[in-house]
Amino acid sequence: MRHKVKIETLTSVHVGSGDKKVRGIDFLEDEDRVYFLNIDKIGNALDVASNPHIATEWSDMAMNGRQKEFFTKKGIDYKKLSRPVFNYVEEFSDKAPSISMQMRDGRGIAYIPGSSIKGAIRTIIFAQLSKDEAARNQYFSQNDAEKWSKKFFGDIQADPFRFLLIGDAFFEKANMGVINTVQIKKDKNNPRAATIDTIKQYAEVLLSNNNTCFALTLDDNGLSKAIESKIVSRNIPQFKNIETLFSTINAHTRHLVKSEIEKWDNVIDAETMCDFLSGILDQINECSPKECILRMGNASGKRFITGGILERFNFDRNAVPKTRRIEIVEDGGEEFYDLLGFVKLTIED
Repeated sequence: MRHKVKIETLTSVHVGSGDKKVRGIDFLEDEDRVYFLNIDKIGNALDVASNPHIATEWSDMAMNGRQKEFFTKKGIDYKKLSRPVFNYVEEFSDKAPSISMQMRDGRGIAYIPGSSIKGAIRTIIFAQLSKDEAARNQYFSQNDAEKWSKKFFGDIQADPFRFLLIGDAFFEKANMGVINTVQIKKDKNNPRAATIDTIKQYAEVLLSNNNTCFALTLDDNGLSKAIESKIVSRNIPQFKNIETLFSTINAHTRHLVKSEIEKWDNVIDAETMCDFLSGILDQINECSPKECILRMGNASGKRFITGGILERFNFDRNAVPKTRRIEIVEDGGEEFYDLLGFVKLTIED
C-alpha cells in the first residue's frame, strides 16, 4: 500500500552532503545571516571573463581574509549574490572555520534522502529483533547478532526491506540555519557534573518546525507471501503493516530517550538537556497510531545510529559513548542544550 507521509523536524536535522564551506572564502557572515557566496553570479558582476586580473585580485584578497573589503572596493553587494541562511553561531572559532553542508539536490533544494529514513528504520527493526531473540535465548551472543545481521540484511531475497520503498523528502521552502555543536561529557573527577569541550563543529541544518511529505510504499501482501514461503523470517510481526511499524519505532525511540535521561539525570549542567529529552518523551507518548518519532542524521549519536544493540546485551561494556554532541542555544544570556535529529512521521492518508 502506498502512503503519503508527513515529516516534521522537531529539532535541527543535518544530513550531510560531505561538502564543507570555508569561512572567508566560501561564505561570509554577519550577526543574523550566513551568506554562501554564489561564485558564478559574483564573477559575472565583476566581469572576470574580460578582466582576468580582477579574478587574481579577488583570489588574493579572499586568501588573506579580506574578501568583504574587496567587494566593498568593487561596489559588489555580495549579500544579494549569495544564498542566505539564519546564523545561530555567536562567534566562529579560528580552529574550525568550516561548515558541513546539508544535502541538496541539483536544484539546490534541501532534502532528506529516502535511503537515510529507511536506514534509520532498518536499524530499529534489527535492534527489536535482537531484543526479542535475546529475551527468548539467554545464550544469545554478539556472534549471533552478527549472524542475524547477515541473515536479514545481507541476503536480498531474505531482506524484508525490499518490500518497503521510501521516497526522498524535499523541503522546497525550508527554513535553514547554521548552528554550533559541541560535545558534552561527564567530568572525569566528578561524574555528577558535566563539562563542555572546546572543539566546535558547525553545520547547515534544517531548523525545527520544517515539514514536507514523502511517499512510503509497503508491499504488505508481498511481504506476507515471502514470510509464508519462509523466504523471509516469521520473526518480524512488527513490520507487517505501517501501524505496527510506527509502533515499533516509537517503542525503540522511547527506550533510548528514557535511558538517556537516566544516564544524565541529576548531573550538574546537564539539566537543560534532560528537560529537552523529557519534552521529546512527552511527544512520543502523545503519538497516535499513525504517528511516530524517529531520530536520524548527523550528530544523532552512536546509541541511536547503532540502535544501542551492543550495550543492551552487554556485548561491549564500553559501548555506551562517553560524550554527546549537542547544539548550544543562546537565549537572553543563558545557554540551553538541544539535541539534533528528531523528526516526526505522520501518515496523511
